[in-house]
Amino acid sequence: MAETVTTKAQSFASLGDRAVAKITTNLLNRANSKMYELLGGELYAKYSQAPSEDYITAITLGNPTKITIESAHFRRTGSYVGISGIEDDGLWQLNGRHKIEYVEGSGATEFNIAIDSSDYESVAYTSGGSVVDGVWDELQDAEAYILLSYLIPTLIDIAKGDLGVMPEVVQWGEGNVTLSYVDELNKLANMYYNQAMTIVLKNKGDGSTDNEAIIITVI
Repeated sequence: MAETVTTKAQSFASLGDRAVAKITTNLLNRANSKMYELLGGELYAKYSQAPSEDYITAITLGNPTKITIESAHFRRTGSYVGISGIEDDGLWQLNGRHKIEYVEGSGATEFNIAIDSSDYESVAYTSGGSVVDGVWDELQDAEAYILLSYLIPTLIDIAKGDLGVMPEVVQWGEGNVTLSYVDELNKLANMYYNQAMTIVLKNKGDGSTDNEAIIITVI
């Protein structure tokens, strides 16, 4: 899990190698401990277990796109899944997080995602790919954002350009860091923490915050 959290954090913030090198085991443990504190017992227990993957056996192109997996999944219409590992040319773009649009019967091995693949030319599924519950994938995103909120304040000595999202006005690694630069770091750290909390609150509730911004101030 730690490797994937680091990989997501690197992607979310366009981290360079020098910044990634600052992600220590201690920093990862702090982020995971914060997840435990925020999620509580039952949800954290589900999150801390390796996700149960359903392996894809067929993909039927159309509008919507039908995904067939090897065993019954019992997922409800409207729930989210994370799809990964599809490598066929023209189909790899199906990787990502998707909402189940329609489930063909309770416990079915098939579900649809709202992707129109009917006009894909000369594309056929061969093999590969898996499906995990979207909640697990989202909570891992949240831990990656929390990790970033802890990492960002440590990056005063990282050169400009090694962290892709840093404001252009900041010059890193050149002399003393002024208070205004520290403020920029804190704002960025808070932004990532707020993103994590939006995900956490959605998954602890009824999912109604899917497209709503939640502003939380970090004290």
